[in-house]
Amino acid sequence: MSRVLLIALDATALVRTALDQRELGWLQESAALTELERTSSLLLRTLNQNFLGHSGAPAESAQSRERWRLRYEHALQRLRTAGIPTRADPEAGAREYMELRANWEPDIEALAPALGFRIEQVDRAGFSGRPRAAGG
Repeated sequence: MSRVLLIALDATALVRTALDQRELGWLQESAALTELERTSSLLLRTLNQNFLGHSGAPAESAQSRERWRLRYEHALQRLRTAGIPTRADPEAGAREYMELRANWEPDIEALAPALGFRIEQVDRAGFSGRPRAAGG
């Protein structure tokens, strides 16, 4: 469940921060994206409260922020390679992505061990140091 929530929340963060708003703003502002983000966040909070008795809030580290930045850069590269219009200012996008990620990553990191997983197993792309191959 922690991996599914990471994928859903990461996808919404990337759509909000990496795509070109002029061409894909309709998707960024869609009810479907908002609902995916809200329901995933609610489920994550609910699981943390029921498994751990609270929401997780470990300290954010420089290593985590670098991992998030690399994940954003890899996603941006993949989107561009696929011909998907991306944001004109990638630095601003990376900052916004890391801010969004800081809101839910601590809860993912707290939940994963409660379900028997290490964060490296849940966020494989974030720890590999390189983008994963398609389908992998």
